[in-house]
Amino acid sequence: ALSSDLMAGRLTGGPPPDVVMLLQEASAATRVEGLHVFFAPSRAIDGVDRGNAILSSRPLSDAREIELPKERQRRVGAVATIRVNDQDLLLVNVHLENRSSWWTGGLSGDRARARQMDALLAGLPAGPGILGGDFNVWLGTREHAYQAAAASFPDALSHQPPWTFRERLALDHLFY
Repeated sequence: ALSSDLMAGRLTGGPPPDVVMLLQEASAATRVEGLHVFFAPSRAIDGVDRGNAILSSRPLSDAREIELPKERQRRVGAVATIRVNDQDLLLVNVHLENRSSWWTGGLSGDRARARQMDALLAGLPAGPGILGGDFNVWLGTREHAYQAAAASFPDALSHQPPWTFRERLALDHLFY
């Protein structure tokens, strides 16, 4: 419904000229009329593939998955490119581990997220882009995963990210 309202202009007073959506925990059925879709499945829940999706009003090219180091479950980054003003713009969508397995230390998961972010960033080509997703950085901007993303996408906003989980944690981030 959100996507349909956005595309119809009900949220913005008119249809937007261009749209990019980075969705985590999307299903394989995620489709919005008028948008190109790349879906990178990571696991099946009750027989339905779930993962990361990139939706764009501009055609997607060079779409691929980047396999992340496994902690509790399979995680993949979704990567695609769009063309803007005769230049390629990289789109990256990721959903990092929210906790570690009991075998490797329980709930914190900051080391797992660090390994996953390092693997993601190592697999990206150079050039302008956008990185977004659910980083699950329970320890905030001090976590390696956040700091590595900020170093690789230096035009990100330098203020406290908005709260995205129970009005006390900023888990979702967008970097440019």
